[in-house]
Amino acid sequence: MREYTYDRDGHQHGGEEFVARKIGHDAARSTYIVDRTPQNEGLTQEQVTAQRAQAFEAPERKAQQPETVAMGQ
Repeated sequence: MREYTYDRDGHQHGGEEFVARKIGHDAARSTYIVDRTPQNEGLTQEQVTAQRAQAFEAPERKAQQPETVAMGQ
């Protein structure tokens, strides 16, 4: 618990508040198991293959044409 005081409208107010510390998992003390199995339920093998191939295709780029710059104008 943390006690606090503040002034408002010329009156002093105070109270207590709970300050949480060390919330969450401690990686040094917790054991984790990670399942990275692909979740492809309900898809045919062809659909899975198409999804994987699409993920690695480079996006199409339009050919960039050099801009002509006039010097001295």
